[in-house]
Amino acid sequence: WSQAVVDGVSLLPFIPPQAETIPMNFKELVDAVSAETNVPAAKVRKVGLAMLEKFAGVIDGQDKFTSSVITLTGFTTPAKDATEGKPAKPERKFARMAIRAKKTADSAAG
Repeated sequence: WSQAVVDGVSLLPFIPPQAETIPMNFKELVDAVSAETNVPAAKVRKVGLAMLEKFAGVIDGQDKFTSSVITLTGFTTPAKDATEGKPAKPERKFARMAIRAKKTADSAAG
């Protein structure tokens, strides 16, 4: 995580270590990004909501989103009928998110 920086902005306040979890809601995320970037919270919130809507579209369409920081892949699990002792399950849409490894000078040259 020592290299978790995007456009000169450290992502460390936003990416918790894997060994512990830090619950964060959208308002807390907006406030943290606003403080870190000196961008007004209202603008951060507007952009954040627009990005979340786009991510929801990726999930709904079973598409893939790729950036230099993460990849997001949408999936759908089909509905399942009820069976003996097990209730029916509705169709579920979800995403798999992966943090991309930072490219180093060595890997870029190789």
